[in-house]
Amino acid sequence: MLTKRNFTKEEANRSLVYVSAIVEDIVAKWNIILQDPQRDEQVHDFFTHDRTGKSTSPIIAHIINHTTELEQVGCHLKDISRGVVLFPTLAEGIPGYYLWTMGADGVQDFYERQSISV
Repeated sequence: MLTKRNFTKEEANRSLVYVSAIVEDIVAKWNIILQDPQRDEQVHDFFTHDRTGKSTSPIIAHIINHTTELEQVGCHLKDISRGVVLFPTLAEGIPGYYLWTMGADGVQDFYERQSISV
């Protein structure tokens, strides 16, 4: 669940020092899971967990805790495989998101909220 925080483009870019490290770790752990022969169980575990961070898999628990950290910052991990993060914003009265993809130098342009499903 996204917090009610709205980021300016500058705030989103400043938060990338912290956010990028978390996202890089999440994506690395996710890639480990995808190579595991028992990945179907672990992927199911990730998508059906109860948000407490408790999981039968330590690596899934780690990912859950990291996604919770991102939510506490006020952003949302949109794509776990590519490391895409949404930063809620209100640009000229229009609700939307700044989007950042792992490896990019900064957040990308504004996208209206109705054009991106969370």
